[in-house]
Amino acid sequence: MKRIRCLLGIILVLILLVGCENNQTKFSHEEIESKETEIEQLKSQIITLENALVNKESENNQVKGDYTIYKEHYHYLESYADAIYVIIRKGDPKLDDIWTDTLWQLGPNKSNQIFEGKGLDFRVSPDEQYIAVSTDLDLSLLDSEGNLLKQFSQSELDSTKNVHLNLLKWNDIGDVLWLESQETYITKHYIRIDMNSLHVDVYENQFVMGDDYDLDPNTGQIVYSDYPVFFDEEALKAYQESQVSTNLYYYDLNLQKKAFVRAATTTRFSPKWISNDQFTYHEGSEIKTSKKEDIFFEPVPEVNLSDLPEVWQRTFEHISRYEGQLTNQEINVINTLFQPMYDVSNLVIVNPISCFFTSEYDQVENLDFVEFLRYFPYGQVPDTLPEFNELKTLEQWPFTNINTFMNMPVPIHKYSFKDLNETLILYAGIALDEIKGIYDDEVFYLSSTHAFYNYTSDFAPGYFQITSGQVKDSVITLYGTTNEMINRQLTLVLKDNQYVIQSFKSYE
Repeated sequence: MKRIRCLLGIILVLILLVGCENNQTKFSHEEIESKETEIEQLKSQIITLENALVNKESENNQVKGDYTIYKEHYHYLESYADAIYVIIRKGDPKLDDIWTDTLWQLGPNKSNQIFEGKGLDFRVSPDEQYIAVSTDLDLSLLDSEGNLLKQFSQSELDSTKNVHLNLLKWNDIGDVLWLESQETYITKHYIRIDMNSLHVDVYENQFVMGDDYDLDPNTGQIVYSDYPVFFDEEALKAYQESQVSTNLYYYDLNLQKKAFVRAATTTRFSPKWISNDQFTYHEGSEIKTSKKEDIFFEPVPEVNLSDLPEVWQRTFEHISRYEGQLTNQEINVINTLFQPMYDVSNLVIVNPISCFFTSEYDQVENLDFVEFLRYFPYGQVPDTLPEFNELKTLEQWPFTNINTFMNMPVPIHKYSFKDLNETLILYAGIALDEIKGIYDDEVFYLSSTHAFYNYTSDFAPGYFQITSGQVKDSVITLYGTTNEMINRQLTLVLKDNQYVIQSFKSYE
């Protein structure tokens, strides 16, 4: 009896500390002021509980040992504004096979044993309308009074052999329960139960291989990392010293869609959803917030030339949010953006970005303007060219023996100063006049038309396929190869709130 009273004293302390451990509802200032009255009511309820425990002892004298709050359980207590739910164990599995766990509901006007069974776990819905209780063998769904609504065997929820069920959480309005089935520590399936219909949905887990994750029960979205599970201190120490990258990901169970969020060195992110669209994660001593809308980004499937500047900035703004190595997804998106040609409405159009890959330069103003101009897509192939005779007066013009424009053996392209200037500002952050050598002998320019000219009969736009990249201090560095299989390094920097090309250099 003395030990039972000690137990009840512990329960009273827990009630007084409602909100300190695992509380589901925070007290307002007015609720705190009325707490003394509530405590007096709880004292009466505890006397009732004491009598119930004594009666239980006498009714089942086969069960030996003491009643104890099962504080070794990872989830032994849930607290609400007017009640707590606590697991109380009777007996000791280490000493006797005859032992049991009981779930109690305690409050000002209630003192009920809700459930009894071995290996008990539970979750109460936010509105306390439902209580989910699992044991080693099955899942029981109860109403607020502890009446059984539905019982599922383990095999009914997951027929996979050698798995056990873990309760996860309810959604915010309390009509959906989430569980997981695990084999060792690996989650095989996530299980969703709709309380309105008692329908069960089972989702195969394709990506989450550890315990560093959080599930949003309202949407079926998961934020998780590839931080390993460790079974000893030596393995943990070796991992921390390895300085390998740990990656944080987003995973939509309904769509079975995964996306990269963040990478950091040997980091346990401890992610947590704070709304249906936002989550937090730890990085060192900082707690950072990310939005779901920041995660997914895709190039426009059918890109018009007018779309490219927007797609360019959207892509690199997203990539620059997180420092570290680029993911395969990001590399694929950039390579799509850099493809030398786009098929638009059955027309092949040269990508203007490819013009920046036609020469090597340590600063973008040193690019080879002749090569840049060679396949520039915004040129015209005119049917008539009144300025043809003026072009023939240029010393470097190679077709001085051709008398008329119509007799030219190759097409002439005409490029306006305006189009060239806009492209260089958009992707390189410099004006055309800042490019060195634009009026050199190899460049054909007429001041009368304020335009440049060239002639090409082949079709070989610039090509750069990236294989890796990184972000550091707002600088994006991309590594890859050209069509001549030359290793090149493209560097982009932030200038006037836009990402622009700084250099395109060879590397070993």
